[in-house]
Amino acid sequence: MLQLVRSLEAIATGYSVFEKDQVLTHDQLNSVSQFLEDQDRLSRVFLLGVGIVCGLRVQLQGNVIAVSKGVGVSTDGDILFLGEDSRFDQFKPYDESAPVYPPFYDSETMLPVYELLRVGSSDPQATPLSQFNGETGQTLTNMVAVFLMESYVKDEDICTGTDCDNLGKDSIHSGKLLLIRRSDVSRLQESLSTLDSTARALTEVMIDRPLIGGGISTTAQLAAAYRSACNTLHGRLQEAFAGFYAAARHFVQARYPADPTPAWQSRLNALNAEFASRTLGIQYYYDFLKDVAETWNELLEVMFGDSSLCCPDILAFAKHLLLGDVQTGEPGGDRRTGYYPSPAVGQGRAHWQHALFLVAKLDTLINHFSIPGNSELRVTPSRYDDVPLEQRAVPYYYRSERARELFMQWNHRLSSSERWTTNYGYHAVAAGARGAAANPLAAHLGPYSLFRIEGHLGRPVRDVQPQLENLIRSRNLPISVQAVMLSSQRRDLLIKPKFRYTDLHRFSYLLRQDLALQLDDALSFGDKFKSEVDSAVDQRFVVDDPNGDEGRTLKATAATKQGMLKERATGLKAKLQQPYTNYQQDSSWKSDMRDTLTVAGEFKYDLGRVVKTEFTTPFDGLISGSSHMLWVDWLDQLIIKKDEKAQDRVLFSQFSRLHPGLEHAAGVLRGGTFILVYDSSGNVVADFMLPYRLDDEDDDEVEEPVLPRPPIRPDWVITGGIKLLPPNTKVIKDWFKVDIEPSWNEKLTRHTGYFDVFKDTINTMGDVFGNLDRNKVAGIGEIKVKDAYLNYKLQESELQRKQIDLLREQLLDTSLPERERTKVEEELVKVELDFANKLEDTTRYVAEGNLDISKGGDGYQALLSVQTSANNLKSPGAIDKFNTGIGQLQQDVGSRNPALGGMLGTFRR
Repeated sequence: MLQLVRSLEAIATGYSVFEKDQVLTHDQLNSVSQFLEDQDRLSRVFLLGVGIVCGLRVQLQGNVIAVSKGVGVSTDGDILFLGEDSRFDQFKPYDESAPVYPPFYDSETMLPVYELLRVGSSDPQATPLSQFNGETGQTLTNMVAVFLMESYVKDEDICTGTDCDNLGKDSIHSGKLLLIRRSDVSRLQESLSTLDSTARALTEVMIDRPLIGGGISTTAQLAAAYRSACNTLHGRLQEAFAGFYAAARHFVQARYPADPTPAWQSRLNALNAEFASRTLGIQYYYDFLKDVAETWNELLEVMFGDSSLCCPDILAFAKHLLLGDVQTGEPGGDRRTGYYPSPAVGQGRAHWQHALFLVAKLDTLINHFSIPGNSELRVTPSRYDDVPLEQRAVPYYYRSERARELFMQWNHRLSSSERWTTNYGYHAVAAGARGAAANPLAAHLGPYSLFRIEGHLGRPVRDVQPQLENLIRSRNLPISVQAVMLSSQRRDLLIKPKFRYTDLHRFSYLLRQDLALQLDDALSFGDKFKSEVDSAVDQRFVVDDPNGDEGRTLKATAATKQGMLKERATGLKAKLQQPYTNYQQDSSWKSDMRDTLTVAGEFKYDLGRVVKTEFTTPFDGLISGSSHMLWVDWLDQLIIKKDEKAQDRVLFSQFSRLHPGLEHAAGVLRGGTFILVYDSSGNVVADFMLPYRLDDEDDDEVEEPVLPRPPIRPDWVITGGIKLLPPNTKVIKDWFKVDIEPSWNEKLTRHTGYFDVFKDTINTMGDVFGNLDRNKVAGIGEIKVKDAYLNYKLQESELQRKQIDLLREQLLDTSLPERERTKVEEELVKVELDFANKLEDTTRYVAEGNLDISKGGDGYQALLSVQTSANNLKSPGAIDKFNTGIGQLQQDVGSRNPALGGMLGTFRR
């Protein structure tokens, strides 16, 4: 039984060197060809590669098997090729009569194997493929195509007892296309360990992202969010490492003869236990785990697709190539011999070196993680996560004393060319940095999209923020910084938002300038007023009694009030004209304004009996004509509310809700904002970044221009508008003394009878006025009706109207505390609703009692009072209540009393 010859089972290590006239033997001649053939095969297998190089795709087309042209190399160095697309429509058994190929045998029994014959072949043993199922009991779609190099030595010698023609032997090498069952194909499939097969046996580690919600307001809550992500990532790394060495031993053992993963897992467990209770630095623990996961994933990425083999097993597929399933549709199938190039060609050698480098990097990262204490604040140009880890700056959370080892193992490209000292990183100087790495902020920053900011953890935010801001300014860095507090209460803030000079501040300045000008006018008017009083008194124009000193009293009053006015108004004016920050810190201007208004009012009131106002004076305008003092206070409240809202925005719980893109990157992107997160102790406990700029620079307080008085109001309007007149008592006295008294006695004597009548009249009027009820006198002009109950209703309504006026007057007081103001507002709404009910009830009483609604009648006067009183309703609820009630009453009485219905139609507000 012939055996298939495997040429590389015994590799020729030498050959015969011929000499002149030497008699050559067959061994000597064969040694040369054997050596050259072995070298040729070895070159293919070990320097070029083995497996299917291209083509040789199988497809079932009806009852024909088509195989595309292609070429491959077996691990014995055979070249198996089809120079053109080929079609096969016949088969015959490939049985024990063929040379023995061990993979086709199960112990001593040969597996069912069938040989394919090309279209047009003539072989008496051949059967059409259309009969394959009936002849073999198998379906073609259950078969796999095998390309076999049938290599054997054939001896054609014919020997007899007396003679033997020595014709030599033939070495036969012919390609055969065979079919084998899918269930038997495992005997022919290769099992070779490559970087690609290693990567496919391992699992990529997904990196969970900590979710920072809007409800985080404490360090513990923030740490819990990171701890959850860290625990998940830790578990995934442990699971990934578990099967690493078994899958990667074929290339890792050159550097790690023993499995390094148990030490890795032990170190990771220790760190996980440490950060189970530790909060400070947990963001960097997460960053470290992310570094390890990224390095692991990069290792898999380097290995994926690299099927190169260093010294493949020559028995893997010594004389055959699997071409794949016989199937319709897309040719090929899954059961195909792969292609395994030598590391000498393509990128194979570089991938092996890179993969070994990354394994060593994993070991270095895991063993060197440590968060330094008392660090120096540094900014290092780097790159964002969209580039591989090795192209970013080396973080500071690795041991500085092992910096050299870490930097050597950080970037494969730089380390391969002995340039690892050019790596940027926090510990670059300790690692022996050269060039730009020794002073990165002095070098060109264009290639760097992110700036790592490190060395601030655990330090006071009041120190860190200004230091970082100074560094940004001095180095012209395209980033900004913002401090945010882990708290939910603005009263806890240590660093408040920077000052913003807005249009509200400008409007406040405008109003304060207006009040200052009004005060100037009041002072000028006060001087003029006092001068007029002094002149009038000196001329005894305002003296009631020539022998009295009332005029002197008026003069003293004017002097006192003007002095007080000047003192109050001058101090008030200075406070109003301060820059806003100084003005805001001193709220005493409100009490000063009250005092000034009081003095101005008393000034005019105390001299009221000798004063006539021709038009509104600066005193009048200041006391009652200007609402700007209210506007100034209201503006202050708006600015305070705006500032409080700005303070709320720098509380972490609110800040994270307003900026959902908040992310920890151990630095900040170019053009972005670095967020310093501090706790109640004022120390930085975390950091984040936003990819956009938050403008939190202090505005320089604008020095507003002096606003000159517009030349609109003439001076006489300011200082005029008031005249001093003699008191009424003086006028009456002078008139009586000059015009009446000289002829009084004469007239009384001449008309004694008339005098008696006049005296009786005077006595009668005295009795009338003497007996008047003082309350009735005070109520002159109020409505009075005959119906006693209706009169009571009207008086009750009038009392409520006065109560409403009183409540509204209280609300005009700008100094009223917020709590009292709320109570007054609530009471006003309640009283107005009750007032609306009473007005409706009064109207219904008139309607249902058919009271007289003609002019002068009780009903008419009552309805007139209701209509007038309804104008005092201001709250929407009270107005709606009144309109609804009157509308319903109009419907009820309109048909039977059209006149009343018409009147009620004019009542609704």
